[in-house]
Amino acid sequence: MLVTTQLKHILVILSSYGKSDAKRISYLLDFTPVKAERASSMCNDLLCLALKLRIITKSGSLFFPSFKIENNNSSSFSDSEKQLLIKQILQSDILTELAQKKTKEGTFLYENNNLVHRLLFELGLIYKIKKNYYAGPRLDKEIKNREIKIVYNDDEHDEIGKYAEKIIYQQEYQKLSEYEKYISKLDHVSLTNDAAGYDILSFDPIGKKQVFIEVKGTKMKKADFFLTLNEFETLQRKKKQYKIMVVYGIDIENNTHDGVETIINPYIYLPKKYDIRSVLYRVSKK
Repeated sequence: MLVTTQLKHILVILSSYGKSDAKRISYLLDFTPVKAERASSMCNDLLCLALKLRIITKSGSLFFPSFKIENNNSSSFSDSEKQLLIKQILQSDILTELAQKKTKEGTFLYENNNLVHRLLFELGLIYKIKKNYYAGPRLDKEIKNREIKIVYNDDEHDEIGKYAEKIIYQQEYQKLSEYEKYISKLDHVSLTNDAAGYDILSFDPIGKKQVFIEVKGTKMKKADFFLTLNEFETLQRKKKQYKIMVVYGIDIENNTHDGVETIINPYIYLPKKYDIRSVLYRVSKK
């Protein structure tokens, strides 16, 4: 089913019932014949997307429509509704999650969120060449206008990051070397995709589950690092399968570090054990 159709369906449900929770919305959405567990997961992904676009709002466990629709009986957005949806997308934070680089074909968008790419493709904002997605003229212009770069003092930050990732990758490789079945699953993801929301895909041989590792490096003598919006939202989705590994006390000149601190299930433990402060705010005209 089209993502636009599913989003419209959510708005129809909320317009009909005034408000609803995720469980009820999942029940009313047409996810058949997928299993209930899969339907719930799909529903949560759609609701997350709708919240990012601000076409719905949330209060407690209830969702409310904030996107005015013209026809409750239609399964697709009208032209005017579609233009309003596109406007919401161009003003949302979704664009900051799509890491891009210039190629001869255009602005390349890493496919770190298949649902978002499907939506953008359906709305004609991106196009596809083979398996890759590229920004169309309207989206490309918006990306250029809103490009945000966090500038560090010099290239030392990149060196520290690469050093930390090398240490953790070697550590994971050594841990999995005894398990021939799992060693091939180890992947240094950030070398090919820096928008995945994590740096290394590893494996827990005991729990037999994937482990998504975000690596942080610092010269400080304790854990001190930045999290991007994409990383934070990824750890929210992955929960117990996500962990942050901080290589601290790094001395690039002497090729040494003091140690590694591991934060397991950071979605739960970051607010409890670490000081979190907002150091960057996005401001846009209403």
